[in-house]
Amino acid sequence: MAVTFSDIHTESGLKSLDEYLAGKSYISGDQISKDDIKVYGAVLENPGDAFTNASKWYDSVSSQLASR
Repeated sequence: MAVTFSDIHTESGLKSLDEYLAGKSYISGDQISKDDIKVYGAVLENPGDAFTNASKWYDSVSSQLASR
């Protein structure tokens, strides 16, 4: 499933990502996928405390990519 987020560099885009990730660990499915890697590459840095779901997701993806 291809998931896209527009304007991920803006507060509005990060809010959309954060809302999408509510109750989810990953963008598509129960494990890291190409969708996570694609969106991770577009997010310039950890979104921070204002976007708790996106921040947890970012840390998780970052950790998994670092261990590969």
